Amino acid sequence: MKPSYTQLATIDAPTDYVHALAFSMDGRFLASATNDNTIRVYDVQHSSVTIWEEKGQHPGTAVAWRGNTLFFGDMDGTIRCCHPSKWIIRRKSEVIYKADDAVHALEFNQRGDYLLVCSGADVLLFKKISGRWNYRDYLPRPGPFGEPNSDSDIYPVIATGAHFLDNDVQCLIGYLYNGFWRFNLETWESTNCWGPDDSFDFNDPRRNYGRIAASAKSPDSKSIVATDACLGLQWFKITPDRLKNMSVTYHPQEISSNVPLPVLFINQGQAAIVGSTKGYASIFETKRGEKIQALKHGSGKSVRTFVLFHPEIARPDLDYRIGWCFSFWTTGYGEAF
Repeated sequence: MKPSYTQLATIDAPTDYVHALAFSMDGRFLASATNDNTIRVYDVQHSSVTIWEEKGQHPGTAVAWRGNTLFFGDMDGTIRCCHPSKWIIRRKSEVIYKADDAVHALEFNQRGDYLLVCSGADVLLFKKISGRWNYRDYLPRPGPFGEPNSDSDIYPVIATGAHFLDNDVQCLIGYLYNGFWRFNLETWESTNCWGPDDSFDFNDPRRNYGRIAASAKSPDSKSIVATDACLGLQWFKITPDRLKNMSVTYHPQEISSNVPLPVLFINQGQAAIVGSTKGYASIFETKRGEKIQALKHGSGKSVRTFVLFHPEIARPDLDYRIGWCFSFWTTGYGEAF
């Protein structure tokens, strides 16, 4: 029987656009990064009260937890960490590194000793040594990309997502206009796994299809799903040599630009949830790509819906008329999937 979700609760705390959300690893805390330059942490188990917040000088763009430590990046490229739930540890954040461009994504390996940060065209590699995170290097941009925004490029180079594979030696990097690349952290070599069709003329709308606006890896590291607001969802199987494009779920948005719609695997990889620009989030079955349920939360004038998953689904409503809020959803069985 397919699980069905019902709305559980709503948080009205945000005061501006929500750029990122992340549950802590135990599901108790929810962190948000918003356009009002503030990072907030809510205690989900205690009426979602705000237990920590820090206002910076730039909008937050990415958040991620590792243990009790919260990592976050902003539009200016600053990467910070803090311990918002630990009273005995200094709760003020500390700067880990200052990148050259906005932080798009933060990704840890399974052991928790490596961190990949997508910042503009670059993917930065960090390693935890003696309890501290140290910048190691940035992954070389796979050819023939060249420098971002250079005269030789039709499109700028933008890294939109990074995913460690199950051996922690290799990772997959998604680029907005340049497809997926597999990178080996031991040999420092990269290979193209899949790329969009660039055979169309520059002004042909079909040239926009296949952009990697956002992506997610399945819990078993065997599949990847990527979103493209002009097309929908593309489902891939991870093989030793490349990504095999298995199918496409058409889920286009009525917009003129390719807004990066977030996507996540849920229910132990049996389904995926994706945001929209129409005031709802949609759940699709992984095996056949069929739509299971739409989680309606606002009007069709919403800017973008974010999604994340722990024991329940949370996503912010970005509707101008009803304000900014998070909506929590849970299964009809009261179980955690």
